[in-house]
Amino acid sequence: VTGVQTCALPISAPVLGVGDTHGVNLSLFTERASAKDAVSLTGTFTFQRTQPAPAAAKNGGLTFAWNHGLNKQLTFITRTTFNKDSVQNINRRVTNLNGLGVMLVQTPHVTFSVVPGVGFTTTDYEITPTLAPLFATVKNNTLGYGVFDYFEYKIMPTLTFSQSFLHLRSFSTSSQYVSQLNLSLVGLISPKVGISINYANNYDSQMPEPYIKKSTSTLTSGLQFKF
Repeated sequence: VTGVQTCALPISAPVLGVGDTHGVNLSLFTERASAKDAVSLTGTFTFQRTQPAPAAAKNGGLTFAWNHGLNKQLTFITRTTFNKDSVQNINRRVTNLNGLGVMLVQTPHVTFSVVPGVGFTTTDYEITPTLAPLFATVKNNTLGYGVFDYFEYKIMPTLTFSQSFLHLRSFSTSSQYVSQLNLSLVGLISPKVGISINYANNYDSQMPEPYIKKSTSTLTSGLQFKF
């Protein structure tokens, strides 16, 4: 399966004293599967701004995942994600999780799997001289443990809700962790085209609030194409 998803949000709110809100979300994905193995590559880019304020979201990422089936219930999974987030001053972050996935529910309508495991995260922050004191105690790298879960519910043949969540916490510092949440609702217009609503949230416990937010969220809607 290969596809592209593109979303845009032009909104105006003059009553609130703000200008247009402009946003775009672009996602490209490809997946190839055999009897025991599935390999996928997903790229994303998100930008959102309400004028005259600066960008509320400006980030991109690339995720590589390999699933190797051991039996009907168990699979070995490795996921590696590369991210860049200008709003959170993240110049480069690599997050990896390797674990044994358990298929807890698998029916024609519901799929739910959980992958506990171990991994690492390494981050290069974009630190200016002004921000240097704020990042003085921020930890960049860690080995840790975490979990990834995926839930899909086919409400009807043409309407699907899906959710994924990744959490990685440091072995040495319990207060150091990162989390990624994604929610998606897709309604099919045809076998190849769908209308989607997506919510994404990224959390980094190391961000020095209130100067830089620990959590960033985006809500986008648009079209999904499969080819």
